[in-house]
Amino acid sequence: MLSVRSGLGFDTNRTSPKLTALMNISSHEQTFNRVATISIALSFGIVAALVGSIEEIAPVLKLQMSMGVPIGFALGSTAGWKLWQTVWNARKGLAGSQRKIIWWGLILSLFTLGSFAYGLRGSSREKIIEFAIGTATAAVFLTVGGFLLYSVIKYFHNEEPK
Repeated sequence: MLSVRSGLGFDTNRTSPKLTALMNISSHEQTFNRVATISIALSFGIVAALVGSIEEIAPVLKLQMSMGVPIGFALGSTAGWKLWQTVWNARKGLAGSQRKIIWWGLILSLFTLGSFAYGLRGSSREKIIEFAIGTATAAVFLTVGGFLLYSVIKYFHNEEPK
């Protein structure tokens, strides 16, 4: 194939890695990507809007419509859309995607902790300690359970048929 060079010295036959990755996607994968992007954006938006509507958690959960709801929905939807783009790019092996996924994990962890802290404002010190102990216990058990499930799946995936 002949390489055509433009007057500016750029090779017009070269394509970016992102464009090359997009060209290798089947129509089924593109449809899945669209459905997943919309679903994740909506779910992140709904969760962020719910967090934005929390007035208080203890002694009962109280929600209130405020400016935090539409702002939370907009920010959450945008975050969900960007997160799925990052995951999709990592799946295609684009450079820098793994690092972005780690950053997304940190950001989402901080958001989760912040939403818990925001909901507990105005609670007594004893109640906050109880919530912290319960949250830490749940995190430990879910981490151990996730690791065990991962180990079992990895074991069965690596086992050769006899």
